[in-house]
Amino acid sequence: MLSKDLECFWAALEMRKNDRGEIILDQRLAVVAELALQDCVHQARQMEAARISRPATIIDLSDDKIVLFPIAKRSVPFNDGGAA
Repeated sequence: MLSKDLECFWAALEMRKNDRGEIILDQRLAVVAELALQDCVHQARQMEAARISRPATIIDLSDDKIVLFPIAKRSVPFNDGGAA
């Protein structure tokens, strides 16, 4: 997954910081950084394209016409005597 790749990439960058906080990249890691950023751009464009193109709906929860869902009881697991 992209999030795990980014987490590993971030850890690799953290390990390469010198005492002044500068990051030194070798050619191999620079290529990985470029690929990771390209993948992030691709994912961001996909998410932007998948969004619903209409204005956001704002709901005022203090309005009396808004009815919240009731809190439902959790089912009892089968091994505790409840239904499957």
